[in-house]
Amino acid sequence: MDDETFNIYYAGELLEGHDAASVRQGLAVLFNASDATLDKLFSGATHLIRRDLDRAQAQRYKAAMERAGARPRLSRNSAGGEVSLSLAPAGSEVLRPEERRAAAPVDVNTSDLSLAPVGERLAPEATAPPPAPATSALTVAPADENIPGLARGALPPPPDVSALSLAGVEQSAADPPRIPEPVTPPDLQLAETGADVLEKRYRRTAEPPPPATDHLELEP
Repeated sequence: MDDETFNIYYAGELLEGHDAASVRQGLAVLFNASDATLDKLFSGATHLIRRDLDRAQAQRYKAAMERAGARPRLSRNSAGGEVSLSLAPAGSEVLRPEERRAAAPVDVNTSDLSLAPVGERLAPEATAPPPAPATSALTVAPADENIPGLARGALPPPPDVSALSLAGVEQSAADPPRIPEPVTPPDLQLAETGADVLEKRYRRTAEPPPPATDHLELEP
């Protein structure tokens, strides 16, 4: 129909492969929008972008927004200018084909599974807890009574020393450490200045010959 008009709405939705920052920048250039306006567009609420556009205008706005990465919504107006709404029949597809998520079939191997008979336990019964300790022979002492009944401030009994004895006066409990005899240093004398300190057999008798240089030449 030539007299039908369309409204364009936007709720901050993005096309696949686009991020919010780049789409926000593209819409700012497209609509010359301020930051406050862009904040409203990306708040999650649905906002009216343009109203009462003919089909060609609506398609141009939609294409421009999609090039920026945004996903607009077009709504056709009725003859009175109001949005015409209707309920789809039960069981109708409410998503476009590109909006549907394809579910990949999963092949689950159930060959190792089996069903237990009705009433059979799936796990062994828990062991019974141990019985509570018998406390019939226990009593509670009166308040402020000492346990196990010793008088307050009593000293512990002295240790049993009946198996110990004292050593005699000349008897030593242990041999004292042996002190080694002092070592007498050898009789040392200082040689006179210039004296030979090596025995004759250890002395060098001749100077070594000079190195042979007859095979060496000086370059001019």
